[in-house]
Amino acid sequence: MLVVTMNRTVFRRPFGLSVVFGILLGVGGCGGDHLSRTEGLAVFGDPIEVVRDETRTAKVATHLVPGETATVVTFSTSDMPDGITGVFDPPTLDMRTTPAENINLNLTASRTAQTGVFTAMVRRTKGDSNDLYTDPFKIRVIDFAVDVDADDSTVNLNPGDSHDTRITLHRRGNSNGTVEFDLGGSLPDGVSYEFDPPRVTVDADHPTPHTTLTLTADTNADTSGSEKCHVRCLKGVYVDNSDDIDVILTVPVVDPPEKPKKR
Repeated sequence: MLVVTMNRTVFRRPFGLSVVFGILLGVGGCGGDHLSRTEGLAVFGDPIEVVRDETRTAKVATHLVPGETATVVTFSTSDMPDGITGVFDPPTLDMRTTPAENINLNLTASRTAQTGVFTAMVRRTKGDSNDLYTDPFKIRVIDFAVDVDADDSTVNLNPGDSHDTRITLHRRGNSNGTVEFDLGGSLPDGVSYEFDPPRVTVDADHPTPHTTLTLTADTNADTSGSEKCHVRCLKGVYVDNSDDIDVILTVPVVDPPEKPKKR
């Protein structure tokens, strides 16, 4: 089953700032984010996409910078767009025992939040002083999105074979509408596809609709091959994709007939 999840990486033991810092550099977000030596705070995965009436979790990295005195720090947000709230988990951190940490920022969009791309700020305050680290990040608020789950990650075919894969959509937030299915990526030569049904409705009464993707290898296919494809769910400007599906076509090798022996 193809399911994408966001994992939280936790650093609990104060086993040396240089080691922790090196690890933090390796857990950058999908946008190529990183936390430099002189930065005390960074949001990964910018921009963070959230659907109306949904909560999404962003990863925020923090660590002691050179010359900083370890103490208890507090996290907060500012400049949040109307209808969007941000809550840190945990809201405070004792950097005397945990000099580096990835924490969660839970972003919630109300049902009436305005759609668009907005710039907000995460803040880290040290005690009651004015020492402050900030990092601006973008929030993209949309009114429709689904998670796409394909039952198979690999499909093996021989000429003349067909294979059915169940595709399930998971409604996000207050998403409502009809989506049409398409296939992205590539298929081996001689392999065709079909969705049944070709479109489904997503709403409160149908939060997990599904379709069947049928892959068929032509009986006359004569070349083995392997390609990656993915299911695309289309609704207007919105496109949501499944993980890759490996499609492998294997054409049996037939030995040529033996020539009759001369007498």
